Amino acid sequence: MSFGECFSSMHPFLRYRLPLILALAAGGVWLGCGTDNGDASGQDPEGYPPDETDGEDGHTGGNALDASSGGKDASKPDASDGGDLPVPDGGKECVDTDDPGGSEALAKALGDTPDSDDTTKTVTGVLNGVLDTDFYSLSVTDTFGSILEAHFKTPTSGIELCVFLKCKDAKVTTNFKGCTGGVETTSSIGMSGCCATGPSEATPKWSCGGFTTTDDSANFYVRIKQTADACTPYDWTYTF
Repeated sequence: MSFGECFSSMHPFLRYRLPLILALAAGGVWLGCGTDNGDASGQDPEGYPPDETDGEDGHTGGNALDASSGGKDASKPDASDGGDLPVPDGGKECVDTDDPGGSEALAKALGDTPDSDDTTKTVTGVLNGVLDTDFYSLSVTDTFGSILEAHFKTPTSGIELCVFLKCKDAKVTTNFKGCTGGVETTSSIGMSGCCATGPSEATPKWSCGGFTTTDDSANFYVRIKQTADACTPYDWTYTF
């Protein structure tokens, strides 16, 4: 039987769809022969480009991403991994690695000092930007037989030093009596104190309770702020 007779004797459904069937069969043969792994695109079946298959695991070359670091580039240092912090525009002196808190509640505690300790103590820090504010907390204990003479000073220009206080005994009144250097100021949480622009002194004067109270022990909050938007290393001192 000739091809024409065979084609004419076919069922009409097959006869009209034969070209489509032949085209699909030819396409399947081409896809199967496109590459030796059955992938006509020529890429690795697992999706890795050929020029990135020279790492130790056969798939990751160049600057490999460290899987254990959550997708970070393992070739770049990171502060959380013990690497160096990024150096800001002002240089390494502007890296604020021990930044005191930015409010009274988060203030860096400097501890208690008896008024019999006449040693001048120096605190250092750095302000990096106009929004950077540093807070410190400390206290003085009024001991028997010693004279309480407080002094808070800064030799640093470009900063504002503020000192706020409240008597340790919550049952007595804090009697604020003005400033030895600086101007009277009230803090954001309602404490009285003194502020001055360095180099200067900002020392409050106070007493606790009435005439019968001789204990003037007090808690202090020291606030350091910028007067300009710059990197400013600073220091300030206190003595009782």
